[in-house]
Amino acid sequence: MEKQNLLNNFTFVGFGTACYGKLLANFREIPESAISEAEEILSSLADARIGGIAEIGKPGKSVLKMPVEAGKVGIAVYAGTNIMAAVSEMGIKTVTYPISTTIDFKELKKLT
Repeated sequence: MEKQNLLNNFTFVGFGTACYGKLLANFREIPESAISEAEEILSSLADARIGGIAEIGKPGKSVLKMPVEAGKVGIAVYAGTNIMAAVSEMGIKTVTYPISTTIDFKELKKLT
């Protein structure tokens, strides 16, 4: 497969109904009273080009078939090695390694 075709296939991972495959996601519940503040925080993350929100639910309603407690809102976030999973699903052998270290978020710098 040519490099350009491989990159074109990546653009479709998780973006549209014509996609097939699996995506790793984290699921969290927050209090319904915190949804406005959470949306502001998630918006500022998106402005900083830190994305990956799969879905923000409605109070007490399931998100991506995950049950949500009454008075809570479910948030599903894409996570992990999704790009490598997409490559593997295309039949290309991959090897992934777990995170070998952690870093305090305050130490990160904006890429320009």
